[in-house]
Amino acid sequence: INSKILNAFLKLERSGATPIREIDLKNELPNEKSFESNFAQMKIIAEKNHGKIFEQYGEHISLWSPITDAVREYENVVFGSKKT
Repeated sequence: INSKILNAFLKLERSGATPIREIDLKNELPNEKSFESNFAQMKIIAEKNHGKIFEQYGEHISLWSPITDAVREYENVVFGSKKT
């Protein structure tokens, strides 16, 4: 589920969606019943959490800066290089 959430974020970002909001991610995954709990785990650092990927400021979602490079490598593998 976490990879689906991350992929949905990257898909929205690549489509030019800005800002990306939690509701946008949720709408990309309408059949994921555990979206809220998994997404919450992806925004915190805590014992036994899923790993922090996102920052949330109000409604706006962004990648957590310490992992941005790793996510961009993952993005290139999954989606291919962005066209410039």
